Amino acid sequence: TLCKLLINKYPFHYIVGLNISSDRVKVAKKYLQAFYIELIIGDVHYLPFRQSAFDATFCCETLKHLARY
Repeated sequence: TLCKLLINKYPFHYIVGLNISSDRVKVAKKYLQAFYIELIIGDVHYLPFRQSAFDATFCCETLKHLARY
């Protein structure tokens, strides 16, 4: 998967994956269980993170699902 490629190419110290679908998070946990990654259920409109919580972000297949951006 794309997530595995990114994780292997860029050795991040801490990775967080977010998806609004609990089913997709469950599938991702199955495929990414060997990696140090926290997968959570959340809404991109209301991110559950403090400002400047991350050094880098990656957005994949998200914008097309948003009504406005």
